[in-house]
Amino acid sequence: MATTEVRFRAANAHSSNIYMPIATTACPGTPLPAGNCLNLVKIYFVPLILTASQIRLDLKQIVDKDADFYWRGIGSYLGDGTFSIRFSINDNYYLSNVRIPKRVAFGSGSGGSRALSPEIRVPAGGKIGIEVQNLNAFAISSAILLVGVKRVPIE
Repeated sequence: MATTEVRFRAANAHSSNIYMPIATTACPGTPLPAGNCLNLVKIYFVPLILTASQIRLDLKQIVDKDADFYWRGIGSYLGDGTFSIRFSINDNYYLSNVRIPKRVAFGSGSGGSRALSPEIRVPAGGKIGIEVQNLNAFAISSAILLVGVKRVPIE
């Protein structure tokens, strides 16, 4: 699973960009004033290959161990076909009660993306679990993008 990382300094931004939505940039749980942390843009790329009507309960993305990951958006690349999906954090916190259709999770169209608001904190070394079911009578090949930032205090 590939990752992409871009560095930029946090600001008290008022932006609709999913890399920096409207929110304070102070590091939670620290006495640092706002803006004293570095947001490292992080995109996890999770390949998704499913045979006809296949259900996968075991997909996961392990978060880097050096900083908490603040999950801010999801995206997908998909040709033809539909699937349903459900995410979890560290196997014990599900973001939905059931798997939800691709068009609800990612929007309409062959690919799609959706911002998560508020952002979801995944602890350093934590796991984002992915449950997915192919709803077609044919195989599909896709990828799930988990977009967010690693938030590191600036010394």
